[in-house]
Amino acid sequence: MKNDYYSRILNWVLPIVVVIIILTGDLIEGLFILAAYLVYRFYSERDKFFSYVGKRKFLNGKLQKAVHYYNKACMTKKAEAKVRVSYAYALILSGEFQKAAEALAELQGAPDADTVQMQKAICEAVLIWKVEGNRARASTHLGRIDESLRTSSYYGVMGKMMIESGDIDKARSFNEEAYRYNAKNAGILENLIRIYCNIEDYERAFKVAGLLLNKNPHTPDSFYYCAMANEKCGNHKKAGKLYKKALDYDETILSSVRHEDIRSILESQEEV
Repeated sequence: MKNDYYSRILNWVLPIVVVIIILTGDLIEGLFILAAYLVYRFYSERDKFFSYVGKRKFLNGKLQKAVHYYNKACMTKKAEAKVRVSYAYALILSGEFQKAAEALAELQGAPDADTVQMQKAICEAVLIWKVEGNRARASTHLGRIDESLRTSSYYGVMGKMMIESGDIDKARSFNEEAYRYNAKNAGILENLIRIYCNIEDYERAFKVAGLLLNKNPHTPDSFYYCAMANEKCGNHKKAGKLYKKALDYDETILSSVRHEDIRSILESQEEV
């Protein structure tokens, strides 16, 4: 705590000193001190820089790079709970379950751990689902979270579990409820278009595709189902572009379609 106090004072005092030095005429010395200050600030707050880059990589569908930068942020030992839980989730999506479990365990003693209860529960639920192979227990675990804490991420992950349950009517009902909760979330829209494609309601799927593409999705599934909706509605040229676009994004353990499947579709289209 004392170190943080002194650090905050330094962050206020040094810029003032630099300005005074420059105004009194010693430009070179002022610029030198400014450069040293910027280096110091970068080093002292490098966790924020690495976590920012990690988040951008994640949102751009570059999962492995996101893991790399989140790891660097956490290695500073200064990362906030929201960064650590994001790192754990990225590890889970990349299939590194043991490292993810370790990251979650380290989160237990963090003073701000209670601020990420929902994100932590999502991580735990996906681990139960994918490591234990117990989707039913995973959805029960996630469903215990108080409704006041539920977020779009909750609806996105729970929606995937509902689809995987095989009960298409229940899955559709839940994902349409999720859409009413947040009609602008890419994860929710992805689940909804997947449902409509699965039941071959391509007109509804096509409408959702327009909404989803406007949200700059970052998963292979999003572009795959948007491509399918366009293909079934006769927009073959756009469908081909969307199938190719799906290959730009890393697969995750939650992906319902693989790059090899998409490549097979593209090869079959070239043969026609």
